[in-house]
Amino acid sequence: MSDSLQKVAVIAPHCAIGYAGNVLLAGELFRRAAAHLRRWRGTRRLQTIPLLAWLPRFLAHHYAGLRSRYAEPGVYFVLAGVIPDRPNVIERSRVVALMERFRLQELSMQRNWLSGAFFQLLMTPPTATHILVPGWPAGVLCAMSPPGFLPIHYPPLSAIAIGSGDGALEQIDHYADWIFAGDVGNSGVEGLALREAVRRFAATSEVESIGGLYPTIKVAATGCEMLTFRTEIPAGGTRIELACDANGRFEQRNLSTGKTMPLQFPWEVGPLAPIADRRFDDLDEAERRFRGRPDDERGA
Repeated sequence: MSDSLQKVAVIAPHCAIGYAGNVLLAGELFRRAAAHLRRWRGTRRLQTIPLLAWLPRFLAHHYAGLRSRYAEPGVYFVLAGVIPDRPNVIERSRVVALMERFRLQELSMQRNWLSGAFFQLLMTPPTATHILVPGWPAGVLCAMSPPGFLPIHYPPLSAIAIGSGDGALEQIDHYADWIFAGDVGNSGVEGLALREAVRRFAATSEVESIGGLYPTIKVAATGCEMLTFRTEIPAGGTRIELACDANGRFEQRNLSTGKTMPLQFPWEVGPLAPIADRRFDDLDEAERRFRGRPDDERGA
């Protein structure tokens, strides 16, 4: 158990990847892929479509040669990307379902306003099954599993969860109105809503392998954005920060105590670079103290 691993990383200008499962095997696959990605820097091979055509075949080939070295060779990937020069296409039924939550006031966070972007989507004819959105880039969201790593694609306004966090989908769905329609384009709001969904799942399920401050990457037409944040619990109290350097490495910080925990990239983990067995429960502990709960009590 460790909160020192960075399980999401940018692999191309408009593409990020996350993983779950065997950390050492994932690290070896990442290291081998990184050598190719470095050589392709500045070429069209790092565009989302060519990259997605290559990556599953690469993973399947190298996984076949490595799996026998590990007693538990399960490793799973989620890839998110955009195609900047193509417009997004959204199923109208998904937009309508989100709008129904507002009409019925079945919201994760009660409010009486809605992003104007979603009103524009509903101005399309009710008979339309899909909506073309010229102002938004086409998105790619897929999961890849061994042994073949064939991509399973998911449509816009949907989510994937893998590994021990797969149960978080229920909480993500609960917060969907805030994640997708709270303040469209506001990275701070979108990141906060997604982190809150995962945090609620981790707190209620007591999954020990999910911890830390949940590094988040937003992929947009302008590129990949590392979503950082800073909070105080309570106001003027413990100061917690998730920061990121110019190389895309996240660092968890307790600014009140001086505790820092730089995260290890996937390709930095291996036999010569073991996993740092450290926990970063500072945010949860600050919240429990604020609510008057014992440090060992799990809150919802």
